[in-house]
Amino acid sequence: MSNLVPRPKGQKITFSDIEPLPEKPTELYSGKFLFTEEEKKAMLLVYITSFGLEFLVEILPPESVKELKDLLAKMNRDKN
Repeated sequence: MSNLVPRPKGQKITFSDIEPLPEKPTELYSGKFLFTEEEKKAMLLVYITSFGLEFLVEILPPESVKELKDLLAKMNRDKN
């Protein structure tokens, strides 16, 4: 797995960071992108690392931010 760690502000990405990304990220089948789980993880990590967590949260609709907060709280409770 990648060593990328998304931070609040975007970070520089290298060519080696994008090498594992699929060549055609727009292929769809039944309304879903055709990615393996590893490709999904690699793509999201590269994009979020490049753009930053603040950008991600800023563009999410308010209901998605609430769901994200609830999900993080649940994951935190489940760990304890």
